[in-house]
Amino acid sequence: MLVGNAKFDDMPSVAVLVAAIQQSHRNFVVRLIDHVFEQVLRGMEENDFKDAQRRVSIMKFISECYNFKVIHTDALFSMLYVLINWDLQGNCEIAHVAELDLASNCFRIRLVCTLLDSLGKFFMARKRRLLLDRFFVFFQRYILRKNYMLMDLEFMLLDTFDSLRAKNMPRIENLAQAE
Repeated sequence: MLVGNAKFDDMPSVAVLVAAIQQSHRNFVVRLIDHVFEQVLRGMEENDFKDAQRRVSIMKFISECYNFKVIHTDALFSMLYVLINWDLQGNCEIAHVAELDLASNCFRIRLVCTLLDSLGKFFMARKRRLLLDRFFVFFQRYILRKNYMLMDLEFMLLDTFDSLRAKNMPRIENLAQAE
């Protein structure tokens, strides 16, 4: 069940295999997806740099599982909101929880962009488009709370926004507008 050990480029093939056995081995697939979501949550809690590539690969696997209808839209958006909502107000009293998502750490933006880059074509319909537009408002608020963003991450973010909603996306310029 160690999906994170597969290579990034092999994730579509692994997701095809999971989709193929979904009907005959439903319990296994449910446990596998649950394990993958747990790995994402554990990775957010530990926030270890040496696992960064594995975490990006897992997000690619989640997006490919959504592409092959193994993961439902609600579960996908729940994962997206969990990625950006750990210490939303920036004033968490528990020091350990506040350290999980520092204002200087932008790795979760990379995870969200990895997920959305593979799924953009599926969010053009009405209901899904509204879900994505709503998420974009929260995501931009999360981005505006960060102190500094690396140039390659900023380019990745702009590419994601352009590929999903080049003209129709609600653009937020400052934190007050996001609130």
